[in-house]
Amino acid sequence: MYRRNTSHLQENLFDYTTLMTPSMQKQLEDTEEHLIYSLIFCKINEDDFQCLFSATDGRPNSGINALVTAIILKHRYGWSVAQMLHNITFNLATKIALGLRRIDDVPFSRQTYFNFQTALEAHASATGINLLTQVFDTLTSDQLKELKLKTDIQRTDSFQALSNIRTYNRVGLLIEVLIRLHRVLSDEDKKRLEDVFAPFVKDTAGHFLHHLAESTIDSTIVALGAAYRTIQEALVGTHADVKEFQNFTRTYHDHFEIVDARVRVRANGEMASDTLQSPDDPDATYRKKNGQQFHGQVVNIVETANPDNPLQLITDVAVAPNNRDDSAVFNERIDEIKAKTPDWNQIHEDAAYPSKDNDRKLELHGVKTIQTAIRGSVASGVLIEIVQSEDEQYTVSCPRQCVTAAPAKKRWKAEFDPAVCAGCEHAEKCQLFEYVRGRVYYFTHEEYLKKQRVKNMQDIDPAHRTLRANVEATVAELKQKTRNGKLRVRGSFKTMVFAASMAISINFGRIYRYYEANPI
Repeated sequence: MYRRNTSHLQENLFDYTTLMTPSMQKQLEDTEEHLIYSLIFCKINEDDFQCLFSATDGRPNSGINALVTAIILKHRYGWSVAQMLHNITFNLATKIALGLRRIDDVPFSRQTYFNFQTALEAHASATGINLLTQVFDTLTSDQLKELKLKTDIQRTDSFQALSNIRTYNRVGLLIEVLIRLHRVLSDEDKKRLEDVFAPFVKDTAGHFLHHLAESTIDSTIVALGAAYRTIQEALVGTHADVKEFQNFTRTYHDHFEIVDARVRVRANGEMASDTLQSPDDPDATYRKKNGQQFHGQVVNIVETANPDNPLQLITDVAVAPNNRDDSAVFNERIDEIKAKTPDWNQIHEDAAYPSKDNDRKLELHGVKTIQTAIRGSVASGVLIEIVQSEDEQYTVSCPRQCVTAAPAKKRWKAEFDPAVCAGCEHAEKCQLFEYVRGRVYYFTHEEYLKKQRVKNMQDIDPAHRTLRANVEATVAELKQKTRNGKLRVRGSFKTMVFAASMAISINFGRIYRYYEANPI
């Protein structure tokens, strides 16, 4: 049954701070955990989580503000669950952060913590809403207002968040998935399919590979394909809701196909990047970038970047499969970012973010793109500039003349005076189409927007040209709590919990240091 946690607001005769000297109390008040209590714990809207609990039945829930703050602390300090619970029990500073007033207060049990995470994930799966992300948005909105930070200029970057999984080769994955399925089958099913499973499940996948001769790899994959087909046809009608069978079915279709009633092994080049990478993390995808292989998710962040701000805060964080382009991930966030920060009018990004769709959407929101690098080669030849007027007409200029463009069937056409072109010193380098009546330049609105991106970088105040660079330091902060880029969690939901918690933590750290330097 849902109830708010207000016990931290009540005075307690047995408050452990009464046993401290004034000096110790002052030291405790100066800890960052004391500010976490006031800036995070007290600001969490517990009513947002009411949907996870019954309105009338069951025992009252543990404090939501304590559970959420504990998750944030866990990621901030890189604790395991055991370390988190130890600090909650024995660390006075941690107790302060969670609003605990008695030395023997423990806000929740280990099982309650895991049940809460399970409920959060189930809610996210059913509704598409991650309640931890809502906490981040609410806290950040309040912090931006309280600190009077400008959000008109922002910057973005992403990083590969590697899943905490073992890297399998093809045979190893096929064997591991088969072993996992075999474990959960009933004795009756195991007996029925004993001859099919027997060659592959006697030992671990590692031992199987250890004894596998390189010359037999191809034939082993063919044999696995036949076994997969037999098992799939035998269990498909009865095990569709079993997680291990779902992974098995996905792997079967990833690696094999039926051609002329026979099992065909898909070539490595035919397999998509969203094939199952590990049964421990079905959400993990594969990407090869700059010669490196990545298995997991990608985390994208956006933060304020106005030089007038005394500090910058993360305003948006998103998690997506790592086989998606940064431009596509960012495209899905543009509307949300504008809604959260209505005065946003400038984005600083690298070459991975621009696209035709993004140019269009940013233009609708009145956001100017400052691109710090150009993807691909830059066209050489005569410089052509396009300017759009308020009445949506275009003027096109080259070094010698300026003309008004006219609409063609699917694009715009600018016709240049052949008399001027005839005496032009740039004629040999000119790449415009040359017809009898003169030279013609064809373009679309998307091409105009692309040219604007390049022009924006050239026209911007030189002092602002390096604004994007500092977002890489924020990415480094986020990755600091990983093990060489590998998360301590698995799955897209837990990756998002990590990303949102770390974004809250990083914002808090900046505010804490700001208040230390500028006491209220």
